[in-house]
Amino acid sequence: MREDPALQRRALALFERLTDDPPARAFLTRGEPPEVLAILARLEGSAARARASFPTEEDGAGAPVAMALPERIGPYRLGPVLGEGGMGLVFVAERCDGMFERTVAVKLLHPARFGPAALARFSEERRLLARLDHPGIVGMLDGGIAADGWPFIVMEHVAGQPIDAHADHARLGLSARVRLVRDVCRAVAAAHGARVVHGDLKPGNILVDAEGRVRLLDFGIARMIDGEVQPGNPHTAHYAAPERIAGEAPSVAAEIFALGILLKRIAGRGDPARPETMRIADRELAAVARRASAAAPRERYSDATALAADLDRWLDRRPVTARRGLLRHIRLATRRHPLAATALPLLLLVAALAAALIVQSHRAARTRFAEERALARYQLTVVDRQLASQPGSLKLRTRLAADVQTMLDRMADAREATPAFRVEVAGDYRRLALLQGSGSSPSLDDVPAARRSIARGKALLAGIGTSEARNERARLLIVEALMAATATDLAAARRLVGEIAPLVADAPSALRADYLFVASETAQWEGQFTRAAALARRGLALLPAQDGDAAAVLRRARGLDLAAEAQWYAGQEAAAVAPFATAVQALERATARWPEDRAIRTALTRARWTLGTTLVGLKDYAPAVTLLEQAWSAARSDAAADPDDATAARRLRVQQLAYGQALAGAGELPEALALLHRSVAARFAWWRRAPGDARRQRDWVIGIAALADVLAPAGRRDEACRLYGQAGVAIARLAAADRLSPLDRRATVRLLAEGKGRYCAT
Repeated sequence: MREDPALQRRALALFERLTDDPPARAFLTRGEPPEVLAILARLEGSAARARASFPTEEDGAGAPVAMALPERIGPYRLGPVLGEGGMGLVFVAERCDGMFERTVAVKLLHPARFGPAALARFSEERRLLARLDHPGIVGMLDGGIAADGWPFIVMEHVAGQPIDAHADHARLGLSARVRLVRDVCRAVAAAHGARVVHGDLKPGNILVDAEGRVRLLDFGIARMIDGEVQPGNPHTAHYAAPERIAGEAPSVAAEIFALGILLKRIAGRGDPARPETMRIADRELAAVARRASAAAPRERYSDATALAADLDRWLDRRPVTARRGLLRHIRLATRRHPLAATALPLLLLVAALAAALIVQSHRAARTRFAEERALARYQLTVVDRQLASQPGSLKLRTRLAADVQTMLDRMADAREATPAFRVEVAGDYRRLALLQGSGSSPSLDDVPAARRSIARGKALLAGIGTSEARNERARLLIVEALMAATATDLAAARRLVGEIAPLVADAPSALRADYLFVASETAQWEGQFTRAAALARRGLALLPAQDGDAAAVLRRARGLDLAAEAQWYAGQEAAAVAPFATAVQALERATARWPEDRAIRTALTRARWTLGTTLVGLKDYAPAVTLLEQAWSAARSDAAADPDDATAARRLRVQQLAYGQALAGAGELPEALALLHRSVAARFAWWRRAPGDARRQRDWVIGIAALADVLAPAGRRDEACRLYGQAGVAIARLAAADRLSPLDRRATVRLLAEGKGRYCAT
């Protein structure tokens, strides 16, 4: 009798997790059906037999055991050998069990490398590949240990050429070649975002398929970033960074070096057998390659996303960060806008006058107080803006801001500090709170630190009666109210909203709109959806008809989001589609206008998510899948760009869950369940890092309830009901601790009860 494929997949997932964390056996296997446990026992038995039959690599006792190559691996019949690498043999294989036809690639551990260490690396490869999900990375379809002891991986079969052969044979122009390398960078960035390094980036491991897409393959020597260094990590000399040749383990910096050499090979001229010596004629592009392949790791790009961004700048004929200078910027500007060339002397004159004024102003600022103030303002504005454009800079930006605030604290308490200056410093504290943990992005999720910054900002404003001070106090209270509402401290949120109201009576319309929007969000958390929608519409009415800048676009999108979400929670799902769609369209236009504005990109990700999940609720799955796939892809890029950004990590978990729900509705059940399981595991791990955090526990409950909602109609009611039970216990504990908002009681609890009642009535 054929075993249920779903049970096999479940057992394989358990086997992988137990391999990584044996002490967790009791927890991971609790409640599993006997059929899954039986398959798991067979897998573990095969692994034990394989380890027993493989001689060790260390003691050198005896020759390797000779084992005949199998004809089949599971349902796949092995065909011709595609290639042989340091870790194994790769075969073309065909599915032969009659269920459906499919050509795949099957990788077996190389017989000459049998041994516990090699087996451990092979197991690591399976685990790493299962984590990678990107169109530029060849995906893993299956994996495990066959009954006769052969470890294997089943991967997509990609028919294509190595990237260098494709570029040369197709006689691609320079821009097309750079686009290929840029796409490789994006695939590598996705792997790094999953905490995986490839370890041997070279043209032979990068194919270009028939549609012209790059596909990164062969993670045979990949390892977890910051993981245990495996002995004997191989590399390809021409593409290996100096530190790799010296014996260091693979790293992100070493991958950037390899990408720099790859850029030279694809875009340069010279001897392809020595790609590191090839020369790129274009000076801008050559500068990018030089920075990427710098001998010292600290001189290279911080990550693959930054390298891809510079290649995008080159493709768009914009200045690259690898080269700086006023004249170069002017030259590129005149190349894009020829009419500006006639104004070059005037531009230079203006620049000279500006420089003279700066010198004069510095000479005039003779007191220590004025000099420190100028330095602090420069660091908090110019330096911070430059850092904000660099991936992975959140911790550095926050540390910089905190250091500057120490300096500003001294000045704010000094006799020379004017009321206007104290208002400015209060605004700086608000910006610091946003970075520390306000729920915005980027954010370190350090809520206590954010609250301390807000308190310090409010203290600085005490006794100042100017309109600027009132407006800044209102802005601080808005951030504080949002934090309170998100933490379900609704009594505090209501109190803060009440404090804001008199402060904004004569404030600019944009600030009054912000007040109405935070009042709307608070009302929504309280379950007052009609009032929440009305407040959001009042805020929208205060905004100008045309959005003049990015801040105006973001403000309008927030109002549309609040108005539509209130309708959605009130049961008017169809009516919510139009405002959600309007926000998506506006943000898509804004993204085209300001492509490097991270706040705009983040807002677009959320807008696509809200519209996509609304369509899922209306069972309009095709457009929902498209929207949520876009949102998930963007969320993965943001999370990969800065691992310290806790808000981006949470957004990724949200998008992953929503995309899985859409795929399930569209009938793509295996892929949907894989995504949902991963999302639930990530939510559980995040909650366990701070067990007392009600928001994290709530996120986990929502995740397991969503997984149960997909499992139950798929015929896996036992699993679903077990998850519904876990969610019910967690909800009861949150309710007992008074950590459930009225919104949770009216929506989350209701949906959970409906699902459990439908499928688990007995």
